[in-house]
Amino acid sequence: MKIDKSYFYNIIYYFVAIFFSQGSTFFAGILLANTLDVSTYGRFTYLLIFINTFISLTGLGLTSVANRFVSELKDESKEKLSGVLTFFTKSLLFINIPLLLILFIFNNVINDYFFTEPMSYGFWFILILIILLTSFNNLFIGTLQGFLKYKELAITSCIYGISYVLGIYYFSILFGFIGIFIGILTASAIFYIFLLYFVHKKINSFTFNNKIASADKIGIINYIIPNLLISFLTMPTLLITQKYLSSISGGYNEIALFNVAFTLVNLAAIIPSLINTVVSSYLFSQTKNNNLFNSIFRNNQIGLYTIVVLEISLLLVAGRFILNIYGNIYQEAYNILAILSLSLLFDIISNTY
Repeated sequence: MKIDKSYFYNIIYYFVAIFFSQGSTFFAGILLANTLDVSTYGRFTYLLIFINTFISLTGLGLTSVANRFVSELKDESKEKLSGVLTFFTKSLLFINIPLLLILFIFNNVINDYFFTEPMSYGFWFILILIILLTSFNNLFIGTLQGFLKYKELAITSCIYGISYVLGIYYFSILFGFIGIFIGILTASAIFYIFLLYFVHKKINSFTFNNKIASADKIGIINYIIPNLLISFLTMPTLLITQKYLSSISGGYNEIALFNVAFTLVNLAAIIPSLINTVVSSYLFSQTKNNNLFNSIFRNNQIGLYTIVVLEISLLLVAGRFILNIYGNIYQEAYNILAILSLSLLFDIISNTY
């Protein structure tokens, strides 16, 4: 079966998108690791884990959900697709508003449990805005993926990546530690604006409505629930584990070492993840063509397993050299990197299904 050439072009576009969006985190991390002391850098990465934990819950896993349902419905009734997109938007608001209000109102209790240093209301407000914007950005990303608009996603990600690094650099100089998160908020807001522009450009002929069948709602909810369960079991576990590391070490040094290794493994997961995401967009739209579906699925598995084995080998061989980029003290993270590298294989195997 011949596969459309756009499949390969979209993989390239998505690679560019991931390179700038995830690569910006990597480069900003190196910049901060060489600027901040280990404890302060650990505190920064711990706060990122805290933010990402809430995003995993408030975002409802809508990146993959939107990708799937927009892929399936984009060539069908515009009214039906509009109803689904309206349902996504309302679901985000329904979850985000109460959860983020609770986070803001009870910030003192949360602060005392998770952090050793008190944070101002202004700092909490910045964190909450980052969570809210990122939740909607993830919905927009999934929507563009569903429409196979990977070129537009690449453009917005380039802008986001550049603004992320520059924002962190300049705002940290102006405002110190809180400036790092002002930079992240600024980049998230810029990302939101450009994503919204491209999504609106694609659906400008649509009218948001409440016309969504009960069966479609149930289908969406049934797809959201497993994503939420995965998020609920993984991200809070990671956050609680890091809190434990902080309590037994009396600071953020151990967290810094773990998160440097964790970041490198996540970077290694970029290529398998982007291939899997683009393939999913095609698989969702080929459910009625069994031969093409099976061909894409089998080739995807073979390619992913080969890539992951090569990446793990590279991390194990070149790990110490890569860690040295962060600074000599981060050499202590090599054993953590080796263990997490092996876990990457099992993660990719599970994601292909």
